[in-house]
Amino acid sequence: MPVLDSYLFFDRRCAEAMRFYEKTLGGRLEPMMKYGDSPDPSARVPGAEDLVMHACLVLDGRRLMASDCPPTHPAQPMGGFALSLMYDSPQEARRVFDALAQGGEVTMPMQKTFWSESFGMLVDRFGTAWMVGGGAQGADTACWLPASRKPLVVASRPRHRLASRQRRREPWQERGRAWGCWQLRRGCCWAPRRRARRKRPH
Repeated sequence: MPVLDSYLFFDRRCAEAMRFYEKTLGGRLEPMMKYGDSPDPSARVPGAEDLVMHACLVLDGRRLMASDCPPTHPAQPMGGFALSLMYDSPQEARRVFDALAQGGEVTMPMQKTFWSESFGMLVDRFGTAWMVGGGAQGADTACWLPASRKPLVVASRPRHRLASRQRRREPWQERGRAWGCWQLRRGCCWAPRRRARRKRPH
C-alpha cells in the first residue's frame, strides 16, 4: 500500500515553521538537512547553503515534511489544500487551534458541526492552512456524514416477502434478483408467462 504524506515548501522560513509545529503538535523533528550539506554536489545551489533542503516531523506514525525553496525556484503562495487534524478531545483541539492561530488568520472560528463537537479553520503565520477538529460525532467521520444518515441498501428485500424467500426461483426470477427487482409478477414486461396446465381426464 502507498503512503500518503504532506510536503510543504517555505520561503526561507522552513526551520522556524517546523520547530513551531513540533512545539505545538508534539512529535519528533528529525535533524534537518541544509542545501550546503547535500551529498549530491549538483544540489548545492549557490546562495542557498543555509536554507533547509529537507525537514521531517514524525507525528504518531505520520510524516509532515518540508523544505525551503531555493533562489532558482521562488516559493509560491500556498493554496488549494489544508492540513487536517482530528483529536478525541475538543479541549485539545481548541488548544492546538489557538496556538496555530497566533499571528495567523482564522477563516472559520471553532464551532460545533454535524461531524465534530468542535471544528475550525485557519491559516497560520507561515501561510499553511489548517482544519482542526475534536470530539468526532457518529461512527464514521471520514466521509463527514451525519450520524442519523443511513447508507443506501441496493436490492434489499421488502419485509412482506421474506416469508417466501425459501421457495424455489425460476431462472427468470434469478435474473430479476441480480437486477435488483423484487416485485416480479407474471405481468412483468420481461417475465415469461406461464402456460395454464390442462387437467388430464380421468
